[in-house]
Amino acid sequence: MIKLIVVLGGTALASALAVYMTSTPLQKLLTLAFISGLCLYSGVGGASSEVPTYYLVYYFAILVAFVVSFKVFCVFLYQPSRNLSSVLSKVFSTVDRAVAWRMVIWITIGLHLLLLIYPEFRLHLLFAPPAPDLVTFWARQWAGEQVDAFSKILEYLRLLLMPFFYVALYRYRNRITRAAAMLLGLLYIRYVATGYVGRGMILMTIALIGLVIWIHRPRLRPALVVLAVAMLPLILLGSYAYGVIRLGGSVAGLGLQQMAAVIDMETSFPRKVGVPIIESGRRVNLWDYAKWIVTLPIPKVLTGEIGGARVNYEISEAILGISRGDTGWFVVLPGFVAEAVYIFGPYLFWLHAVFVALLAAWAARVLERTPQFLFLAGYVTLLFGYVLNRGGISAMLPVIINEFLLFYVFILLSWIHVRRRGSWRVRLLAE
Repeated sequence: MIKLIVVLGGTALASALAVYMTSTPLQKLLTLAFISGLCLYSGVGGASSEVPTYYLVYYFAILVAFVVSFKVFCVFLYQPSRNLSSVLSKVFSTVDRAVAWRMVIWITIGLHLLLLIYPEFRLHLLFAPPAPDLVTFWARQWAGEQVDAFSKILEYLRLLLMPFFYVALYRYRNRITRAAAMLLGLLYIRYVATGYVGRGMILMTIALIGLVIWIHRPRLRPALVVLAVAMLPLILLGSYAYGVIRLGGSVAGLGLQQMAAVIDMETSFPRKVGVPIIESGRRVNLWDYAKWIVTLPIPKVLTGEIGGARVNYEISEAILGISRGDTGWFVVLPGFVAEAVYIFGPYLFWLHAVFVALLAAWAARVLERTPQFLFLAGYVTLLFGYVLNRGGISAMLPVIINEFLLFYVFILLSWIHVRRRGSWRVRLLAE
């Protein structure tokens, strides 16, 4: 109990410091999201009596490293952010009225519906969805089934278009029920097409809707807090039930015991995986890890799989004692703290927090001055708060790099275009 008080108290102080040091609402939101996720998935479990006290040293060192580094990077990125915002404000000013942005929404929906048309016509499943089947889903993942080139291209297009879809949803900021229907609709289509979506994807979609309301309608924040507290038992019970059903089981009864089981599962990463991997002495090959990061932007549709470190897979093989794809193998989650030690070792582990702080500061500076990034900012916040802390860098970084690749190109070309046009006008006025 004393360790838990120390963890919660220290995290609260770090949160207060982060709020004081940050200067914009999105900076505060991003830092608090990361700290909250770190506390839930690495801090609370680290307070267990089964976890050595030294683990808390790692935890608080990472917490301080992130908060301080985030502030430093935000300061350095201030001027580039101002310069970029002047361009983005012009480029995205037509989101509300331009036909092209409306088309982005319909094209995104259409590309998702193609999952039920090609290579096999299955649109009727929208009205008779299959039961969730995680066993079959993972069997397909590891069976090495060949996917035709056209299907790979369609999936890559869906991936690249999603950031633009989140931007286009800004036109429905005052009609949030319509935006929510689209987000939930895309999730449902993907579930029907694959026979399964993870609980994390469901939670992310619901949380994104709530986060957008939180940002856009401050007056509703007290009601959102009450609603979240009231829904928490339902979320826990629903998560438990879905976890049983997806494995082919049946739910006989739901109560406090099942709620406690979900809470224990979500906070036990340090105890079950984190400390064992730290004390095993295993470390990632930093060259392979760097190779993985550098080659992330390369479309695997064209090249096929490229070698490099797969942190979550390596940790899972070490903990389970069996290789990827073997019977009984699955991905275990160590939490951010243990992942940091696994990657950078027991002395430089804090570099993991510095690296993530750089990514978060860069994201905040790019997104914070453009109101049309409302849904996109909410999505990115959840990536740093939930996906990173639960799934690790292997879950978050491919999204930040691959999914946003076309979006980065679009911003770069827009910046070049606006700058050149501005220079041309200056020359014209000078003549």
